[in-house]
Amino acid sequence: MDPTCRKVSYMHKLYDALYFLLPVDFFWSYKLRTLKLPSKKTQNAYRLFALNENTKQTFYAKSSHFNIRTVSFLCVFFVLSFWCFGSLQSYPILWLSFRLKGYEKVDPSVFHNCSKVDLGKRFAVVIPFVPKQTDRVLSNLKRWSTAEYIPCDALMDTWVRNSTDLVFYYDLPLSHPSVADSIGTLTEWLRYEPLENVITSCFQNVRFISANLSPEQSRNSYKMDFIKSSVKTEGTVRQFYKAVNHPSLVKTYRHFFYMEPDHIPIRKHWLTAIFNDSLQGDFWMKGSLMRYRPRFSCAFEPYRTQYLRHINGNAIYKLGDPCFERFLESVSKEYPDLAFDTSINFYRLDLRHYATFQYTAHRFQVTDTMADLGVIRYDECKLRSELPNTYTAHGKFMYTEKQFGWQKY
Repeated sequence: MDPTCRKVSYMHKLYDALYFLLPVDFFWSYKLRTLKLPSKKTQNAYRLFALNENTKQTFYAKSSHFNIRTVSFLCVFFVLSFWCFGSLQSYPILWLSFRLKGYEKVDPSVFHNCSKVDLGKRFAVVIPFVPKQTDRVLSNLKRWSTAEYIPCDALMDTWVRNSTDLVFYYDLPLSHPSVADSIGTLTEWLRYEPLENVITSCFQNVRFISANLSPEQSRNSYKMDFIKSSVKTEGTVRQFYKAVNHPSLVKTYRHFFYMEPDHIPIRKHWLTAIFNDSLQGDFWMKGSLMRYRPRFSCAFEPYRTQYLRHINGNAIYKLGDPCFERFLESVSKEYPDLAFDTSINFYRLDLRHYATFQYTAHRFQVTDTMADLGVIRYDECKLRSELPNTYTAHGKFMYTEKQFGWQKY
């Protein structure tokens, strides 16, 4: 607004309008009659003040715009620099925290009164899946029935056969209609040759058990945690923890091999190799590291490096050890939704839990009996040549390019 103009009230404007309609002195505004225009000096001062105000507003607007752009640029630059060179677990900061607050207090139940391997118990191959994955399971079983991928030598491996069971492990209760249909389909196929002969030659018993999850509990969200570069598979995680604590499994077996539907044999006598591997060492988890080139990861350190060093979940697990059960309870509390294998490694290698790592590092072992190949495509003949001691491979390439083995559909 021009500072030379003065604001007149609506009542005065009404008086002025009535004056022109009825020229009576009563309606003439006294203020309007006595109104005097400001002097030229005052008018010039008003104009200078308005010019200064406009200049200030323009400067403030440009300055504000400049500050927003600068702050935004600096924030992006800082995040990218931290992503490239920084870590969410800086050792100097953690060391200072240890000095001020003390080191981690390790739960004694993680390393005291741990159970030894009970060789009197049996071994199990546990296939975890959902009813919609029944066709995948059948595809894998048919692969077993060929001479090239037969699980064991029926004549030489009698101890393996007499000590091993095949367990089909569902997420939903066995009474659920979809599970009942799946059991019927598998049971029917297991009666046909040559699959029946292979199963009876290498496994003493075939069992069907369940985690007894509800459909809501079994569902996976597949949300991506970009900071940790890990997928949220809540249902799959619950199914795994139920398996480790399943009364039927704990009571009967010393170890089990957790073999998902996308884990296939690449050599014959693979069951014998895994069975023998389970007898080597007093471990909690024994499996494969990533056997493929690292892929791009948007995760921040230390999770980016920890992910590259995790043991894949298709592994051999010890059952009935209270120390391992207590350890997994701590993992599930800290990482309740992320993939269970990466969560175990995140917890193990977390510098905040370094004291626990000192007591439990030897409980997690790497083997080349199996290979984790992720989603990459591979040539099986070349793989057998490069990995002469590997008998099985966990990979998702066998399905269509738009599917992934960890998805439930």
